[in-house]
Amino acid sequence: MENDSSSFEDRLRINQKPSNAIIDPDSDDEESYEYCGICQSMSPRYQCPRCNVQYCSLKCYKDEKHAECTEKFYKALVLDEVNSNRPLPSENNQAFLQRLRALEQDNDGLLDEDDEGDEDDDAETDLERRFADLDVENADVQALWSRLSPEEQQNFMQLVSSDDSRLPEILGKYDPWWETPMQLVNEIDAPSHPAHVPPLPKELPDFKRMSQHSPSLPLLLNLLHSVMVYTHMQRHTLGGLQDSDLLQDNIAYFGKLSGDVLCSNARQFVFHNLKDVAIHFTSCVETPDKGGSHPYTLGMQLIKEAMSIFEQPMYLKATMADLFAFTVSASKAPVRNKSTRNSRIRTMHKVNFYLAAALEISDPWKHEYDGLKQEIRDDAAVSLQYLADELSSMGKLQEAAKYYRQNMP
Repeated sequence: MENDSSSFEDRLRINQKPSNAIIDPDSDDEESYEYCGICQSMSPRYQCPRCNVQYCSLKCYKDEKHAECTEKFYKALVLDEVNSNRPLPSENNQAFLQRLRALEQDNDGLLDEDDEGDEDDDAETDLERRFADLDVENADVQALWSRLSPEEQQNFMQLVSSDDSRLPEILGKYDPWWETPMQLVNEIDAPSHPAHVPPLPKELPDFKRMSQHSPSLPLLLNLLHSVMVYTHMQRHTLGGLQDSDLLQDNIAYFGKLSGDVLCSNARQFVFHNLKDVAIHFTSCVETPDKGGSHPYTLGMQLIKEAMSIFEQPMYLKATMADLFAFTVSASKAPVRNKSTRNSRIRTMHKVNFYLAAALEISDPWKHEYDGLKQEIRDDAAVSLQYLADELSSMGKLQEAAKYYRQNMP
């Protein structure tokens, strides 16, 4: 039996991981088949880990022909969940009781309103005294942090790591520029590039001069991964992606998010569908389950947002242009060694290449990419349905496990 402390969702993801196996169409594997083992009409893209049948889509995976296999799979997960839910160890119970006693003592020792008012005044005086000799507006973050007491630091961390409704009031509300609807009809004197949209560089890269090949599905999946990196970082920094005070932190987080794609020495990281892109991205995000949401939920949000930008050519170009501007700033930032500088310059050129790809496929007169763009739309629909069904299955399995625990003799 695996470690009981692992969550049911974690075990589900571990057990289901093989079902995400992708079949490489260029593979020489003798076991690969020409047609889907379910519908017998499309080329297979996935392989079931239990019966090894190769199938083309989520619809075929859930087909009645494959029902026996999927039912056994879910039954095994339910039983595993039932058997793994044992009483908490005694030391956890003791820790809970100690916290409960501490809370009771705090309640018993509450002061009356007058005393509380006096304490608040004393606290404000103490805070002013600690920061009296510091230029708060221009001070280093570490200097500010060191002036806080351990309790104040803990309270701050709890506030920013929760879905506290006061956060927008404290930090300010951020409205992403790409959520502003594009005007379908513009006035005659209106500028061709809206003011709220990041500007394009004066010299635009030419994709056909940079590559002998036309944009492909793997390239577009990497492009959409880059869009996810941009939108997430803009939300993460409240629009401060290129803020000079945040630049070093942003460079580090950017490297974490896109270490396999834009910051990699490899020419191209191969994704097979948007589901893979989203799940890979959520594994790199800091606190992906923030607020109790499941990584698959975040994955669905990422796909929807990336596709909304993809469907608006100007927004797609502006997104990659702004990300390119960030990498230009990063390439000029102070570094400790030459290899870091070269790595950042290489990343900048890579982003410029994907900017060129965005410009190429966004050209309304180039209809040769219509089929490729439709393939991306179809893949997005299948990927979203897959993640939604997986989340639904997890919920149903938890309900089934709860029922069995309550009714088993």
